[in-house]
Amino acid sequence: MFVAAGVVEAALDNVSRLFYFDLADLDSNLPYAMLLTGGAPRPTYTLYSTLLENLTLGTIHASDLGETVEGTYSLEVQNGSRTSLLIVNTNLTEGLKLVFPSLFGSASSSTVWNWSGGTPTPTVSQFGASALPQSWIVAPQGIFLVNLQGASV
Repeated sequence: MFVAAGVVEAALDNVSRLFYFDLADLDSNLPYAMLLTGGAPRPTYTLYSTLLENLTLGTIHASDLGETVEGTYSLEVQNGSRTSLLIVNTNLTEGLKLVFPSLFGSASSSTVWNWSGGTPTPTVSQFGASALPQSWIVAPQGIFLVNLQGASV
């Protein structure tokens, strides 16, 4: 989660290249590998291969979420009619409530990746225009990515 917060900060500061070295020895065997013994992916690998892989490439903007909790990092990326919103909540105890109608306007569809602390991989949900949820909670130590088609945040 802190790696994701660093990615948000680097993108907002217009850093063109970003390298992370994940040297934590999570299983006392392979401190330099992207996979653990037995082939399970490390959290940093999952972040890059599942969440950041789906972030829209385009113009990066600071996002205005209205009220936030301490330790929240967010950015918006726009490219034509596709918009991504990436939110990282590093707060250990407080979740962040997102109200979708005010954030998503008239999106025709969306895909949401939500990764809460303690779960091995993000959950993925897809919604059509008439099925967008009214709100979403980004859990403490959670990462949230939504791709919107046909609207800007």
